[in-house]
Amino acid sequence: STHLIYLDDDVFYHPDLVRLLVSKSREYPASVVALSGCTLRSHFRQIRFGLPRARYDVPPYLYYPLSATASLPHDETVDIVQGFAGVLVRPAFFNLPAFVALVQNVTLDHDIWKADDFIISAHLASRNVTRRLVAGTAVTRIHWKAATVDNVSSTMHRQVLQAAVALQRRLGIWSGHAFVDYLALDDYWKDLLDCEAGHALQCERAAAVDSEIMMTQKLATWLLDKKFVLPPPP
Repeated sequence: STHLIYLDDDVFYHPDLVRLLVSKSREYPASVVALSGCTLRSHFRQIRFGLPRARYDVPPYLYYPLSATASLPHDETVDIVQGFAGVLVRPAFFNLPAFVALVQNVTLDHDIWKADDFIISAHLASRNVTRRLVAGTAVTRIHWKAATVDNVSSTMHRQVLQAAVALQRRLGIWSGHAFVDYLALDDYWKDLLDCEAGHALQCERAAAVDSEIMMTQKLATWLLDKKFVLPPPP
């Protein structure tokens, strides 16, 4: 059957990328296979990568393991597959009219159009298609100069927070999770989320509201943890 692979244009891809994805697709014919992605968790607020996994794969973070690194020692199922590292799908996984309608409608809302990984994965989830990360040796390297053009990673938390809520409501998926409704927050709490993500200007704006304190990332996290109840550890 036909295989479709999608990926980014600012990444150096390993010569074995296509071979790995196709061979894993044959192993898991009913699954989307990818080299990076994440498992959703309730009340997530920020995005994390890096090692060791045990340090970063904790609330309130969404953690993205990456194939060919110690963060993904074996294949695992996830909720979201990430296009930058390479994703293989089959046309039969999609209801094309429904998918096109979803894209046309949901991308009109605020910054959700930037969360394409969430949009694609949500449609697949609505069709009960398994999304799976596969371990291998095909190392993905970002072209750092090219990646600075139209880069959205510094505000990725905003985009995926909006997308998670909107797609959950629209498609009736991910019902076991409670997500932070970014758009429903007032400016102070939005600034705290951005401060927690490392944006100095938003730290200053939040400090102007809490005029007796100097706002830091650590303090922003403490305040946000008080507002949003985190799930208990597993």
